[in-house]
Amino acid sequence: CGGKCGAQGTKHREGQWRSYYKCRNAMSRACSQTRTVRNDRIEAAIVEALVQAASDVEAFRKTEVVSTAIASPELSKLRDQLSGLMALGQNPIIADAIVEIRLQIKKLEFTEDSKIQKTERIRNDLSSVFSDPKYWEYALSNDEAKTRLFQQFVSRVVVRGGEVLRVELHL
Repeated sequence: CGGKCGAQGTKHREGQWRSYYKCRNAMSRACSQTRTVRNDRIEAAIVEALVQAASDVEAFRKTEVVSTAIASPELSKLRDQLSGLMALGQNPIIADAIVEIRLQIKKLEFTEDSKIQKTERIRNDLSSVFSDPKYWEYALSNDEAKTRLFQQFVSRVVVRGGEVLRVELHL
């Protein structure tokens, strides 16, 4: 029905506590989805989706070619201005303007390179961390880390008939 799930209860099974979730609308009899789903099944589906996303990012990262030849419009404009000033000939005022524009170009190139490097670092971290089984052992055993992680990356988990159909991520 698109409604949110709420905790239906917990049971102690196989040496651990397990939470069960059920559609809140079903609790008020406004939805026919009356089956519950265990938290460990939801977590397993979320982990699978995050690992797949990390794998997709890694595949994209390997095939993506970051082209520094394609400059931003602002950088292209500055380079055009520099060419125009250099064509005007020798003049102390023009020489000062050329120096100033070259400084602006260097700053902009540095900023663009920094953005590319930051994006690459994030992709590397996502790929290496999320694909590491030891990370998931830690994350799922640490409720605070798990909560932060799920809130940051999980948009929605769709459940029907007690089974997880899909996990939607914020990526």
